[in-house]
Amino acid sequence: MALASVFMRPLLRLLAVAAFSVAAPVVAQSAEATSATPEAVPALPPTLDVEALLAKARAARLSEAPAWRHLGHWRDGLFGTRSEADGPALFLAPDGANNPAAELEATVRALFATPVPPEPLEGKLDPTTMHALCRFPARAQWLVQQLGVPPERLPPQACPRFAEFWDRMRSVEVTVIFASYHLQSPASAFGHTFLRFDRPPDSAADDDKLLRQAVDYSAATDTPNAVVYAVKGLLGGFQGHFHAYPYYYRVREYADIESRDLWEYKLGLTPQQVAVMLAHIWELGFTHFDYWYLSENCSYHMLGLVDAAAAGTLALSAQVRWPVLPVDTLKVLSAQQGLIRGVTYRPSLRTQFLARYTPLSQPLRRKARLLADTPSEPLEGLTAQEAVSVLDAASDLYDLRHGEELLDDAMTEARKGRETLLQRRAAHRVPSPPLDLGPAPQRPDASHGSRRAALGVGVDHLGAVSGILDFRLAAHDLGDPPGGYPDGGELEFMAARLRVAPALPWRQWVERLDVVRASRDAAWDDFDKPPSWVLAVGGLSRQDNGCVGCLAGRVLVGGGASFSLGRFGPVVGLQGHTELLAGPRSSASDRTSVALGLGPELHLRWTFGERFSTVLRGRWLYQPLVPDRVRWDATGLTRFHLGKFLSVGLEGGAVDGRWRTSALVFGYF
Repeated sequence: MALASVFMRPLLRLLAVAAFSVAAPVVAQSAEATSATPEAVPALPPTLDVEALLAKARAARLSEAPAWRHLGHWRDGLFGTRSEADGPALFLAPDGANNPAAELEATVRALFATPVPPEPLEGKLDPTTMHALCRFPARAQWLVQQLGVPPERLPPQACPRFAEFWDRMRSVEVTVIFASYHLQSPASAFGHTFLRFDRPPDSAADDDKLLRQAVDYSAATDTPNAVVYAVKGLLGGFQGHFHAYPYYYRVREYADIESRDLWEYKLGLTPQQVAVMLAHIWELGFTHFDYWYLSENCSYHMLGLVDAAAAGTLALSAQVRWPVLPVDTLKVLSAQQGLIRGVTYRPSLRTQFLARYTPLSQPLRRKARLLADTPSEPLEGLTAQEAVSVLDAASDLYDLRHGEELLDDAMTEARKGRETLLQRRAAHRVPSPPLDLGPAPQRPDASHGSRRAALGVGVDHLGAVSGILDFRLAAHDLGDPPGGYPDGGELEFMAARLRVAPALPWRQWVERLDVVRASRDAAWDDFDKPPSWVLAVGGLSRQDNGCVGCLAGRVLVGGGASFSLGRFGPVVGLQGHTELLAGPRSSASDRTSVALGLGPELHLRWTFGERFSTVLRGRWLYQPLVPDRVRWDATGLTRFHLGKFLSVGLEGGAVDGRWRTSALVFGYF
């Protein structure tokens, strides 16, 4: 039977109104998928009267129910109530974006309007020509259930496009996927979250979740320029849309090409709630939201979908703090008792390759690298098991190097090389040794809080004692507890440090203010030579001979390479730095208030398990624009982590012979 004709049956008309469950008969009959009615709604009279329905809705104050508010994404603010949805297609009433009551009444009227011809299965879909039963299935399901409308009272409306969507997406479970931090891309520096929808456990498709459908919310970018992207992303300059696609596309992109580990958090939603979520995703497909990188981003709207599915009983969106980080939304989900049913770690292709490559002897490692360069490289002199181990490692390395090329359906040279490796591997009828990944890394939701506050005391080269206040909005530096964050990755937003002393003028209290600081300190290895780099924008108190204590604006850019001194040894890096300081002149005779410094920086980073972190840095800068042409500085820190909530540390620094040292206690929340 065609899907369009299926919707003519009374029961399935209601299922079209509300996403139906593949495991339960009717979503609308599940109290778990809806919130409690604010007031009892009387039974319907024998003859359906829309005006009577509206009167009941007003008496029950349905427009104030949390479920209705979440379906329309209405939020109360300083300037009244307004929906976060910025596209007009989510509303039927002219003022529906800021009037939930008017939108509710317009929706009830539209639900019982005369049926219209079904929308075509091909071509662009115009939501304004659709019947409300087809356009707003989740919203309509909640309303007819709250008003007690029997399925047979609904108009006999066919919804073939929604039926096709439902047949493709129908699921009984939903999983939140976290793609780990990706410092090479500004859009993914904080990580990314999206959803995967899973069929019943006994389904034939369940044996490979890669074939299931995934849904994410992302910005429709229109510029390759990183600076323009950052500005528009911070100011809501992009439109955000929901997209659905097979899960294996994202695994290929994130885990294989970008080498990002994936974490899968299965949610404890009922099949009926999952069905409501899918129906709401269909509704949101007709609108857009302004994309705000630090607030209304991918993670925030994932929580909004869970809120809609739970009919407002969780209010997860209200629990996140600004800035909204993907890892913080995971912590909000984990804090709800019973909401997370299980967590699965899906290692990236790079992680799997390292697990295969590291145990090999040096000769076998060289052979694996040669095979990845030339897939036809001979394998004489190897046992069958050695050949299998080398071919497995070489195949992973080949995929790492040619990930994007392998996505091309054409028989490119990259695909020919991969087929050669696979054919050579298939010729050895020896099973691969079990892949030992070792203990899984710490879960992202178990990492330290992204906010940090610290108190301490310091002393300088003159013996002056000062109090220290330190605060950061987000998220992680190289001295913080390492669990749950990428090794060598640093990303801080709005980090400030004040040094308060009675003898120090208050204008000189600000020691450092980083609007944003990001760095990547990845060590070179046999097969990858990633650059190390640093970018910082903010201000600091100058301690050089030019203007002691002056607060200057600062832009720092640097790049270089880092090397690991042994598997568990420190990482040593050498970078070239360009630093621009702009602030008050030290005297009226100064030619400029701008100091430009160029020179090398040497650093050492050492992490001892989960307890100790040490970072040492030294720089020499040439400053052609100021009288003191040469400046050198050195800093160091070591911290002992008492857990993910508390650390203690010692820090010190010197600039042109003026030194400071400090002892601090750090709290993470």
